[in-house]
Amino acid sequence: MKKVNLWKTLFLSALAVAAFTGCSDDDPDDGGGMPSITVNGQGTTTLSIGLAGGTTEAVTIESSGDWTMTVTGENGADASACTPSLSSGSKGTTTVTFDLTEAATARSYTVKVTTSGTIPGIGVATDVSATIKIEQTDSYVPTTAALYSENCGTTVEKDGTYWPYVDKFTGWTRGGTLDQSGVTYGGNSASVRNSGKDYDPTDDEKAEVSGYPYAYMNSTANFDINDINVGTNTNFTFTFTALNTVSTLQASPYTPTFGDVTASTLKFSVNPDGSAWMPVEITTKKLGTGSWYLCTAMFKLPASVSTDKISVRFDSYTGGASLRLDDFKLYEGGDGTELTPEVPTQGTISQVTESGATYTIEGATVVGTYKQGFVMQDKTGAILVYMGYDAVASQIPAEGSTVSVSGKASMYGGALQLAEPTILSTAAGTMPTLTPTEVTAENIAGMMTAPKVTYVKMTGTLSAGEFINLKFLFESEYTGSISAPNDDLNASSFDGKVVDVEGWFVNNGSAKNTGTYFTVVARKVTENASVASGSFTTQPETFAATDPKAQTLNYEANDAAGTVTFEITGANADKFSVTPKTGSVEVSAKGNNTGDTAYTATLVMKAANGTVLDQVTLMQTAPSTGGDPTVISVDFTGNYPSGAPTSDYETETKTFNFSGYDFTFVSDGSNGYKFINYLIFGKNGAYVQLPAVAGKALTKIVAVSRKGASGSVMVGIADVNGNFVSGGTPIKWEQTDPYTYTYNLSDTAVNTPYCIRVNSSHNAQITTLELTYE
Repeated sequence: MKKVNLWKTLFLSALAVAAFTGCSDDDPDDGGGMPSITVNGQGTTTLSIGLAGGTTEAVTIESSGDWTMTVTGENGADASACTPSLSSGSKGTTTVTFDLTEAATARSYTVKVTTSGTIPGIGVATDVSATIKIEQTDSYVPTTAALYSENCGTTVEKDGTYWPYVDKFTGWTRGGTLDQSGVTYGGNSASVRNSGKDYDPTDDEKAEVSGYPYAYMNSTANFDINDINVGTNTNFTFTFTALNTVSTLQASPYTPTFGDVTASTLKFSVNPDGSAWMPVEITTKKLGTGSWYLCTAMFKLPASVSTDKISVRFDSYTGGASLRLDDFKLYEGGDGTELTPEVPTQGTISQVTESGATYTIEGATVVGTYKQGFVMQDKTGAILVYMGYDAVASQIPAEGSTVSVSGKASMYGGALQLAEPTILSTAAGTMPTLTPTEVTAENIAGMMTAPKVTYVKMTGTLSAGEFINLKFLFESEYTGSISAPNDDLNASSFDGKVVDVEGWFVNNGSAKNTGTYFTVVARKVTENASVASGSFTTQPETFAATDPKAQTLNYEANDAAGTVTFEITGANADKFSVTPKTGSVEVSAKGNNTGDTAYTATLVMKAANGTVLDQVTLMQTAPSTGGDPTVISVDFTGNYPSGAPTSDYETETKTFNFSGYDFTFVSDGSNGYKFINYLIFGKNGAYVQLPAVAGKALTKIVAVSRKGASGSVMVGIADVNGNFVSGGTPIKWEQTDPYTYTYNLSDTAVNTPYCIRVNSSHNAQITTLELTYE
């Protein structure tokens, strides 16, 4: 017996009947014919709303006939907590919303909208449904396209040694459904940077996290996104992704430890009209198996504000070491409350106690200024007002002014300061008489451990470079630092001299609050006439092995030094002689060097009281012995010797063995050196002393730097006294591929060490070295 496919027969019959009835004008309007129904044009749509509840976004139902609705709570959720504006409707287009009550935890609902009809020609009734999914969560994200979106671009390069600040970064994308070409990026100390694989999103996070580059900030930074185009909208949801690095290992491989991101990890604020920053609490949701979080802030513009642009700010980070931000999006819609200005705490300076809080101080006196702000004082204490690294000089109030200031308290270098200040008023006032506290070996540790803004006097030898630092006359692990001094102090003119600095000690120089820089806003810098000081102003060259010529070295010394004397010390002191003259000395090698090694000694200049003022190295080369070249290859990318600095910069001179030879590393006295998959050292005057090879002279150096290093640093080859040798004149390492710089040296001496020396206010970076001796 032949089998018949009943459904196929019915289907073909339906088509045949439809051919005669499809053009009829008497089809019913309430469900007749092949049924269809959609929600927002699809078979399924999803709505989201926050735990606070409220009314959802509207859903458009398009139905071929009458429809009904059922609401089901998932996983035990109470369906009565989700009330539709309509539970049934008729043919055509209908708009519905849903009112949800407040929820303590996340919950979801499934809504079915169903219409009925009959299959034409065969009279078989059928139902068709569409689905609306409603998610009530602690991380509400609208389903519409973002008005504004920013993923920090696809690449970023260092500007020399440093990652670019957010206002200098050129890779912003400025996306969204509205024209966002007018958006600008700013703030203080926030940068854009790449990061290692430890910071990459996991596979289950990549749907939300686009990956590096990221906006980066620490506890003292703030990041602003300015002039976001919002059109005519007034109700918003802003989302972004965040990764909180609590700490990193202090040595290679610097593995990070990540922590939670919560509402207290950072502060998010909105400025709707340029008048004030208004805080909005964020909610957070962990995205996957990694440590990235989705953060959400919902808000409405105040009814009194009419604007088509807003700005947002991220600051007051308290999570630990650093915070990375990405994937910023602004949506229309949400269930936030109306923005309200933050009310500052009004009080005295001593009442500024909480980092992240906003304070207003009235009637304080400006008692010190620098290029980045000022110090103000009232009867209860003093505080630094930080206006930013790019503060406008004309906006910094003058010393003696009476000011009222509102600002956010932030912790830096162990002390609270006011940042992002608004100067509410300025009036003429009187500069008080200030009596400084002398900085001594006995009190400096206590001041650095628990910094308090204090008027001080510090004495030491000033070094001027990119930063102005001070080496104390007493032994100390700390270094004095004059922060961004005003030009009228002429601080750089005192380079190498013993000076007195009066000013306000403000912090210990570190965002981690554990720094070693005794940081001062200086008011006075004067040469100290009571402390003996002096130095050689010319440096000796290496004496030839045969027929060495005498050299004249100039020096200067202050009156306190009295009659200076000179002494030659060291193993080969008997090979040299010195003859003092007025303002100079004549130094000679006593004869030819016929040995196998160079003669070395130290020429010491002393004050009348015996204090050592300065010293230089004297050297007479040994005669060449010829032979095959010796080539030393050094790799600075890993496997460092014990004790080599791999986290914090080292400023003390130290010697480490690489490839079986000793290399001595000398900083400029403040910036230091360290090994972080490459050697970085600087700045002007810093050097690496290369080994001497018995019977041979250094004739060639091939140094390989790296992409991302400073393209402005000048590097040359010098003797131990800083004299650049023939073929070693400083050249700019412009950091173009292959990042290789070659020095072919001549007239170098055998058995003699030479130095790779920085000759500009930049850091040098080296991955490998190849040294040839002949």
